[in-house]
Amino acid sequence: MFVADRSNNRVQVLDGDLNFVDEWRHFGRPSGITILADDTMIVADSESGASIPGPPVAPDGPGRSPRNPGWQVGIRIGSATDGSLHHFIPGTRPEGMAADEAGNIFAGLTSGCDVSPSGGCLQKWVPR
Repeated sequence: MFVADRSNNRVQVLDGDLNFVDEWRHFGRPSGITILADDTMIVADSESGASIPGPPVAPDGPGRSPRNPGWQVGIRIGSATDGSLHHFIPGTRPEGMAADEAGNIFAGLTSGCDVSPSGGCLQKWVPR
């Protein structure tokens, strides 16, 4: 099982009994995960580097501190088998996300819909 643990800037990997196996911190500040039949893992990150409100005890700092500083929002594509990172799609703040077996990625944006490349709150990427 893969858990998008946004508050701790990691993807948690658990076994079938929900025991902790590993953590992958190179997928940003994940808010959603989709895994395709070929074990391609697609991870949405809508908060990395953004200054957002948070409680005084937030792992990245209190108040409007940048979340996951040094990272960019976007979509990261890698392997659910070994955790390797293959691609990064910058310039979007995806919250809800899905993908189909043809490799098309669909994402609902959290903000910036009026200035997104697609001109709306839903974006679609098609593999080349």
